[in-house]
Amino acid sequence: MKRVLSLIVVFATLLCMLPVMHATATATAFEQVDLSGYADGATYVDGNGVSYEVIRTATNFKSINRTKNCIFACDIDLEGESLGGTYFGEESSIQGIIDGNGYALHNFSVNYGANYGTIGLLAQSMKGNASIRNLSIGKASAPIDYQVSGKYANTTGCLVGKINEGTTADQVITISNVHVYCDITFTKPISNGIAVGGLVGTTYRDANTGVYVAYTVNVSDCSYNGSIKFADGAAKTGQNTRVGGMIGYHNNGVLNVSNCINNADLNLTNRTSGSNSSVVGGIVGNVQAPATFTGCVNSGDLFADTYSGGIIGAMNYSNSTTHTFSIIDCVNYGNVTAASTDSAEKSTAGGIIGLANFGTYTIDGCGNTGTISSTYIYDSTGTPKLGACGIIGRFWLDNSDSSVTNCYSTGVIASAVENDTRSYNVYALLMGNMTSGNLHIKMAGCVWNTVSNEGKAVAGYAASLSDTSGENGAKNIIAKYSQDAVDAYIQKSNDNTKIRVLLVTKDQLLEGEDVVIKVFCGNTGRKFTVSADKIFAMETVDAAGEIYHGIDGANLFGAVITGIPTETMDTVTDVVVEYGDYSFDFELK
Repeated sequence: MKRVLSLIVVFATLLCMLPVMHATATATAFEQVDLSGYADGATYVDGNGVSYEVIRTATNFKSINRTKNCIFACDIDLEGESLGGTYFGEESSIQGIIDGNGYALHNFSVNYGANYGTIGLLAQSMKGNASIRNLSIGKASAPIDYQVSGKYANTTGCLVGKINEGTTADQVITISNVHVYCDITFTKPISNGIAVGGLVGTTYRDANTGVYVAYTVNVSDCSYNGSIKFADGAAKTGQNTRVGGMIGYHNNGVLNVSNCINNADLNLTNRTSGSNSSVVGGIVGNVQAPATFTGCVNSGDLFADTYSGGIIGAMNYSNSTTHTFSIIDCVNYGNVTAASTDSAEKSTAGGIIGLANFGTYTIDGCGNTGTISSTYIYDSTGTPKLGACGIIGRFWLDNSDSSVTNCYSTGVIASAVENDTRSYNVYALLMGNMTSGNLHIKMAGCVWNTVSNEGKAVAGYAASLSDTSGENGAKNIIAKYSQDAVDAYIQKSNDNTKIRVLLVTKDQLLEGEDVVIKVFCGNTGRKFTVSADKIFAMETVDAAGEIYHGIDGANLFGAVITGIPTETMDTVTDVVVEYGDYSFDFELK
């Protein structure tokens, strides 16, 4: 039975979705180990028989064997030391467990000027069955100042630079309950492409062999707090830049990220793009291997030249392998911007994903409340289109197995260009292209209360997203247009024979006004007009098989235009709804 869409549910849901700015992560409950009776360097054995070296001092921490296990007995205070990377980050790999036991490594800074390619505060890399857990880096009141000036520091993370190729398919890397307070600033140009993450720079795949290894990376209950930015002198043309709150670049293994939050502003403004790709994501910058994201949140403001997404900047782009991706119950509260000065046709921004490209996607229960803005891209006819959407900035679909369900967007969709007079098609949820006109995407249960800058119409989908099946296709999303105190919605029916119109208003004075619906078809501009009944306050409206309910004194009016031949419906370009002094213009193609 077709799911019933209720405005009372929609509005109640939207009220519950109001943003909580600068959200904070709640760590998974864990039992802190009482190590008061253990000396520095002593051995602690847990209930499972696993041995750890007890860490009480900075001196002991600096000399730990990263292939073995250690556990903190207290906060580790580095007493304001400035680290240059001599023992933090170079020629080291975590292969055991670092358990912070709920404590912090804090009170130090980093000024990394060496020419080593992969750097991190705890080690160069993680591999095998390594684990970092229950640890804070820095404190909210005293974040780490992390300055990078090394010419080749292309892979940078606050924990480790990379999760690397030494891990095999049966091994699991784990990062859990880790909270980083750190400001990363690149002060000089990096000569090659870079990957930067609040936790990890990259899940590494050897560029020479290109061999994909299906090891597992689990990141859960973590947060990044601070910023990632590039100083005025850090510009570099012609190199890829991938930045994420948790991970900059996921290129190997199966990544599972759950209940993680980015509170940091990630700004790539001074990393000039030129002909390269500049990508930023609140959780992961660029994803080119299988990944699942569940319950993740971005509250930081994001800025990139090319692709910018509240959760993921870009997924599987320029990669011939088709992977499976799942994004469930993720929310963006931050402002997301993609604005290129050199290659504007590439600039796309999305509340959840900037670019989704060639894969199978399951996106459910996700939402956006932030402002999503972009410069323009061009469609196949050379017409500028706004590359900004509440859920997916641009979707290149190559199969019919993907779905976007139960998602919402309540933020502003805007142009990033000042004094812009161009005409945009603005998309509340997603915009896309398909490799074949026979493909479609399942979309159901999606709602929005989205506005655009300059008051331009907000449509629900891109015309290039076709649905020849007539079932759950992108054409069936409600499009919305708001004018003063009246909201107008429109939708094509699943069988492609009806157009549904719904008006919602609290203005009792308009009761009794005529409603006229004009439908424009084909390239000739021919139209037909339907004079609907007068509007009256109604408790419910049954429109094309779905029931709408009014709340808080709202007046409802529903109309269904029937009897339209299928061949005519396929050529509908415009629907105009005239109600009293109001006129709502829905451009469907």
